[in-house]
Amino acid sequence: MLAEQHYEEMKNEVNNLQLLEGDELRSLVPVIDTDIYTSGIFEKDAMDIDTHAVHQGYINGFLGKGGTLFTNCNVNSITRHNNIWCVDTTQGKIFVPMIINAAGAWADQVASLVKVGNINLEPKKRTYCNCDLFFHSGV
Repeated sequence: MLAEQHYEEMKNEVNNLQLLEGDELRSLVPVIDTDIYTSGIFEKDAMDIDTHAVHQGYINGFLGKGGTLFTNCNVNSITRHNNIWCVDTTQGKIFVPMIINAAGAWADQVASLVKVGNINLEPKKRTYCNCDLFFHSGV
């Protein structure tokens, strides 16, 4: 049911979108349990990207525009005085006019440091599965 709802929402926005059910779904993903997963959405023009290269491109662009990147750095507290934020970290204090919370699944933890309400994000362990293996493995 969920796939059908998403399909209806997305079909006018995404070219070549197909709703797959039953044998059609099983022919594309032979290992799927169609007793549990009754339908799926397929977009034939979707492509794989090198996420590491994209991420490095963003970092290089950021650094090229004068940004400073801190790694292995914990945030102890965040305060604001006279429209300037002070981010107290394990690598010292950083003073900035604007903060962008890009902590991903940990954004609620960062938001709590400035007493901003959370949106109930919860970090989860993620698993990646390269579906090409299914198509070429004979499973």
